[in-house]
Amino acid sequence: MTGVHTNQTRLLATLIALAVFGRLLLASGDAFSYDYANYISYFMAIQSTDWESMLELLPLTFPYVLIPGGGAFELGFVVLAKWCLSGLDPTATYAAFAAFSVGMRIYAMRRLGLGWPWILAVELYAITLFEANALRAGMALSLTLVGLLLFANGRWLWATILFLSAASQHVQVSLFCLPFLLVCTVPLRWLRRVWVAAAAVPATLAVSVVLMTRTSGIDISKLDDYSGQSSGAVGLNLVSVLSLVFVAVAFACMTISSKAASDTLLPPDPGQPRHLQTTWARALYASIPALSLLLFGTELAAVGDRAWQFSLVILVALSPAMCWTRWRLWARRGFLGLLLAVALVNTLARYPLSNFFSPPLPYERISPLWLVR
Repeated sequence: MTGVHTNQTRLLATLIALAVFGRLLLASGDAFSYDYANYISYFMAIQSTDWESMLELLPLTFPYVLIPGGGAFELGFVVLAKWCLSGLDPTATYAAFAAFSVGMRIYAMRRLGLGWPWILAVELYAITLFEANALRAGMALSLTLVGLLLFANGRWLWATILFLSAASQHVQVSLFCLPFLLVCTVPLRWLRRVWVAAAAVPATLAVSVVLMTRTSGIDISKLDDYSGQSSGAVGLNLVSVLSLVFVAVAFACMTISSKAASDTLLPPDPGQPRHLQTTWARALYASIPALSLLLFGTELAAVGDRAWQFSLVILVALSPAMCWTRWRLWARRGFLGLLLAVALVNTLARYPLSNFFSPPLPYERISPLWLVR
């Protein structure tokens, strides 16, 4: 991507981030989303708690910080929130965090080669799920995408630092980042072999199921505020089946030789990061634990749902790596586009999760599952 295009991307990302900031400054009331009002209460608790009280139990609770009247939050999130709250009120702090997250994500996706129509679809999905509801997860997702961009450009040390920064905002991102770093120890030429994928994918699914069974009785409330709650999104349903089909197709695209007679090679985009194919391959393997949680994690339902939502955004962001042949391009448009379309219908129409896009979308009376006061 040329310098001119990079500057344009920065400008557009900044303008969209400012629009998000303005929209959230106008957000009010419990019906904005399921968790917006709770986050305002969290920020109020962080703002009113002094550093000495926050850090008193840190050696026992690390990486979490216990906030009286608020709950347990990752250390990185608390430090950043406390710093912002020294100059902003809770509403403006929430808006600033969300705007920064959205701006980072747009910039990273565009630099990874994702087209604007795809970016628009991802942002409709991600803002609804994350910035409007699960702010920490949204920030962690955006930091992870920047880390993947750095990895795709060969800056592996900085990428690892970004992954750690993401985990300091929301520990659950480790469900993707740790497998990704583990897969980085395997030579790429092995990952692209059919027999390796055919053996590794079922084995990873099986191991994930065993680990879920072993940990189902453990109190993991520190991992995610929503863990242990039921969710109809987990198990065999349209989204999980489409996700399984897409991952299978993506592995086929990665491993099957592209020199078939029916293939017409498309020239690689010179603006894409030089290690995008490598990053895509490793991210595909790293998404398997989240897919396993989505399919089988009924005991950790909300964790599995959120883990796959996180991985889906990453796979969409890296999906330009699929498009080096025409049949792979159509596989991406068909299977991934259908999966993302169904996810959008679910989050925006069938089960509206926020009123961020209202208007033009209709206003929905959303009742939070609980309220922290």
